[in-house]
Amino acid sequence: MSSVAISGNAGGSGVFTVASPSSSSSYTATLPAATTTLVGTDATQTLTNKTIDASQLVAASVTTTQLATAVQPLGVGQTWQNVTGSRAAATTYTNSTGRPIYVTYGWAGGFYTTFLIDGVATANTSTASNVGGYYVVPAGSTYRINASGGGSLAAWSELR
Repeated sequence: MSSVAISGNAGGSGVFTVASPSSSSSYTATLPAATTTLVGTDATQTLTNKTIDASQLVAASVTTTQLATAVQPLGVGQTWQNVTGSRAAATTYTNSTGRPIYVTYGWAGGFYTTFLIDGVATANTSTASNVGGYYVVPAGSTYRINASGGGSLAAWSELR
């Protein structure tokens, strides 16, 4: 059988009390076989390296409004914004809306373009005439158009 040792802290002057509940049943509290700090219900603590069983989450803690806002599909509550004057090729932008956005652009003249999301080329377009592209940019992602071979940005709109 293991022994139990309780040691007081020499720097403290308070009293540490272990109290049992008022009950006619017997209960066992098993301490972990580790040097650790116990989590208290009346203490504010940051937990790390822990897993929460989703079945143990209290559904009542999430309101219907919060849930509806979190699962809004692309386009719901968003409007088209003409951002042609504030966008340029070879410039990185960040989707900071908290939701996915839909980006469309038009390029006039001979060119070769690459649309990048988070630095990954999603499409390459090469033509001697006018062309456009259409892309969904996830929340928090960066996006840009790289262009070469002439031409110019004719239009850039975002559903945000």
